[in-house]
Amino acid sequence: MAKFFTCEPVDITYNINGTVRCSSWVEIEYVDSSNLIATMDEYLAFDAEIFGIVEGAMILAFISGHIAGKVLRIMGKLG
Repeated sequence: MAKFFTCEPVDITYNINGTVRCSSWVEIEYVDSSNLIATMDEYLAFDAEIFGIVEGAMILAFISGHIAGKVLRIMGKLG
């Protein structure tokens, strides 16, 4: 992997004659594009724990909404 420096966009200033000056440099690592698929697989891999949390929250929201709807329907019939 190659490393190079670039200027932060916030710290770019221009002189009267148009020369660019930078006060803050940031080191950036260049990732080879041949390894991009493997890198993306690491970030987008299936996480069973997060899936379980999201699925449980959705099931709980569905059931509680369903029960709340039934309760409101019964209360509407009584009133």
